[in-house]
Formats: sequence, C-alpha cells, structure tokens
Amino acid sequence: MTAPGLVRVIGTGAFALTIINSIVGSGIFGLPAAAAAIMGPAAVLGYVGCSFLVGLVALCFAESGSRLPETGGTYAWSRAAFGPAVGASVGYLMAFPNLAGANAAVGALLVASLRAALPGVSPMVPAALVAVVYLSFALTNIRSVAAGAWTSATLVVIKLVPLLVLVVAGIGFIQTENLRWPTAPSAGTLGQGMVLLFFAFMGSEGPLSTIGEVRRPSRTIPRALALAVLGTGTLYLGVQLVAQGVLGPRLAQASDAPLAEAAAIVFGPVGRTFLLWAAIISTTGFISSDVLNGPRMLFALGNARLLPSIFGRVHPQFHTPYIAIVAYVLLCGGLAITGTFRQLAVFAAAGTLAIYLVSVLGLLRIRRLGLRATDAPFVVPGGPVVPVTAAVILVGLLASLTGQEVLATLGLAVAGLVVGLVRSRV
Repeated sequence: MTAPGLVRVIGTGAFALTIINSIVGSGIFGLPAAAAAIMGPAAVLGYVGCSFLVGLVALCFAESGSRLPETGGTYAWSRAAFGPAVGASVGYLMAFPNLAGANAAVGALLVASLRAALPGVSPMVPAALVAVVYLSFALTNIRSVAAGAWTSATLVVIKLVPLLVLVVAGIGFIQTENLRWPTAPSAGTLGQGMVLLFFAFMGSEGPLSTIGEVRRPSRTIPRALALAVLGTGTLYLGVQLVAQGVLGPRLAQASDAPLAEAAAIVFGPVGRTFLLWAAIISTTGFISSDVLNGPRMLFALGNARLLPSIFGRVHPQFHTPYIAIVAYVLLCGGLAITGTFRQLAVFAAAGTLAIYLVSVLGLLRIRRLGLRATDAPFVVPGGPVVPVTAAVILVGLLASLTGQEVLATLGLAVAGLVVGLVRSRV
C-alpha cells in the first residue's frame, strides 16, 4: 500500500531512467582496467555474467515490489519475509557497504583521477582536495536539505554522454587482436571478476525504496527494471569492448583513468582531457548526491535505535540530521583517502550481494506467506527456478570472496542481526 501522504505518480519511463541513473555510477570510469587486470580480454564474460545475474535479481525485485509496493524496497521486503532482526541486518548492509562503501570507492577513484589530471603535484594534493570536497558537501547538506538535489539530471548527462560518444567513435579504432582470448578464465577468476564488476551493476535497490510512489506497480516495476538492466548491460559491454580493443594489454596498467587513455587514442589529447574531467565531475557529482542521501540511512537506523540515538538528532536551526551527515562524511572521506578503488568496490559489492541474497530468498518466503497488496501482482514464471538460480549464483560469488572485505561484511550483517534481535524483544 502507499504510505500516508504519498501519491503514485512515477511512470515506467521516469522510473527506468531513475534506475539507470542509479546503476550507471562513476565506477565505470575505472572498472575496465581492474576487470582487465583479473580476466584480460575475457573480461567481457564478467559483464555478461553480471547482466544475467542482475536480470534474475531484477525479476525477483519486480515480483516482490508488485506484491509489497511499500516505501523501503529491499529493507521492507526482508522485514516482511523474515522479521525485524533480518530487516535490521539488511539495514546495516545498506548503510555501510552499499552506501558508505560505494561512496568511498568513488571517492578513491576521484583521488586517482585527480592524480592523473594533475601530474607533477605532490600525492597529498589530490587527497587534500578530496577532503575539501567531502567537507564542503557536509557543510552544504547540514545547512539545507535541498542542496544537491538538482544533481540527478546533471549526472545523467555527465555520465552517459561521454560514454556513449566513446563507444560509438571508438568502434572504428578497435584492433581485433586485442580482443582475442589466450585462454578462457577459470571459474575462480571469473567469480573474482564478476564480484568486482558487480559494483558497476549495483544501484537498482536505491530507487526501489520509492515504489510506494510508483503508478501501477505490477506493470511499471518489471518493465522499468527490464529496460534499465538491458540498457546498462549493453552500455557496459560496449565500453569494455572499446577500451580493450583500443588499448589491448595496456588497459590493465591504466588503472587511474582507463577510459581517458582510450579516448586519447580515439580523439587525441583533447579526448583524454575531456574523459578525465568528465570522470572527475561525475565522481564529484555522485559524492554530492550520496552525501544528501546516505546519511538518511544512518538517521533512520538511529531513530529505530539500531544505531546510537545520537544519529537521529536534527539540527535545531537547519532541521537536518547533522550528526549523521558528519559521521557519514568522516567515514566515507577517511576510507576514500586511505583505501583503493578496487578494495572498496569489492567491499561495497560484497555487502550488496548479501542484500540481494536475502531479497531473492525473501521472495520465496513472501510467496509462501501469501503476501500481496494487489489482486494481480507480477509473477516471475517458472515457480522457484528464478529465485533459486539467482541465490545459487549469489552464494557462489560470495564464496569466491576472501580477505578483510568479507570479514567486514559478515561482521556488519551479524551486528545488525544481533541488534535487531535485541530491539525486537525490548
């Protein structure tokens, strides 16, 4: 049902563009090199695999959303299916890996892009500039809730136009020998590559929080998700093919600005500068938008007493969640300056994979409980085939993870579960 005061006005086209805007993040400016470093020319397999997985998950999201078209998306479905403790665990994963982790990964990419754009300066200068960016966005968002809200439409242009121009123009510069696979990647290598590339496919879970305002959800949600997944998957595949076909073995070494290096060959030095600053502007815009949205999750968890209640405080003059904003910016900025894009992207992807796993399994539970808000919800064909297949792939990708990212993700999930259990019994 629709929350009191909300009106269902979002149609298929607007909802699809919103999802595309959320999925196509600044990470695509850096991921081609990281993917090539793991899988070489076979990195395209990772994009195909991620598109297939995200397509399966999107089908599950579409049915859950049409059955329970409530504001909150994955959090609301997880809570309805498994109770408040699991909902709290998903809330922790949304707040930290999914939001803060992704923000920090983009911040680390901004540091790398500034180093490439400002050769010869001290490495401390880009880090200091990024710290100033985070601080300025924190102050702006504390003073006004409306600040930064205009960035969404601008981000679509900044992100999509340079990528589309590079793909279309770069096709004529592809050298076919750069696309040949010396060997097929192993299952383990493919899994590691897909986990990293999954970072670029994250994002649909954010707009799904607004489905309480979507018109005719049983039709709009599946159609919009299908358009968004097909569109982004095709764009990403084109970007990787052009970058690999133009740069060849050099792609894996161009870790700071791979698309800018490809643009230098396609368009000359002007193209490199254009793509490099497009990446810088896109990452800065993403951070601006996320600093507006991300702290609200900490604020919500604070109000629900799933985090210390201080996170739920509102500034008496500006009426903004100033403690949550400050804490979020300090966390993201610190991780961005001290971490690497690849490390933080894996952390963000690991947490989101866990959220998706709970969500697809939650659909099976929602079906069993017979939960539905409409007489004719969208139903994924094949019974349990799609959610079970998605769950198996998600478990396989999670099993391929190693290192601190996994421990951090597991720790946050368990912490949320424990706090949720305690709170549900108070």
